[in-house]
Formats: sequence, C-alpha cells, structure tokens
Amino acid sequence: MTKTIGGYDIWGLTLSKGTASEKPAIAIVSGVDGKHILGPEVAVSIAENILKNQKLCNKPNLYKKV
Repeated sequence: MTKTIGGYDIWGLTLSKGTASEKPAIAIVSGVDGKHILGPEVAVSIAENILKNQKLCNKPNLYKKV
C-alpha cells in the first residue's frame, strides 16, 4: 500500500469470497501508534477467526442495515 515515515511497509489484508470491491466491508486498523503493541496481534487474531469460522459469514442477514 504505502510506507511509514521510517520507510517500513504498511500491510493490508483483504478477506473475501468473490469480488471484494462489490461487497460490504469492515476496516480493522491497528498498529497506528507504536506504544500499543497488542493491536496488530489482535487484528491478525480477528482475521484468523473469520477464516476459521467462515460459515458464520454466509448468513443472508449478516449485512442488513440496522
């Protein structure tokens, strides 16, 4: 995507079935401040749980507006 001021890569991850740009989305942002070291670990854990439990994401009413 881009680089930090220090020249490090900024990583992004997309999880999708089909064309991601045509579906609703959630952005989970972490690691913005170096003082909060647990954020990236939690973000990866959330992605792993989505992949492990992907059948839960196939419910037709999951993306309904509330």
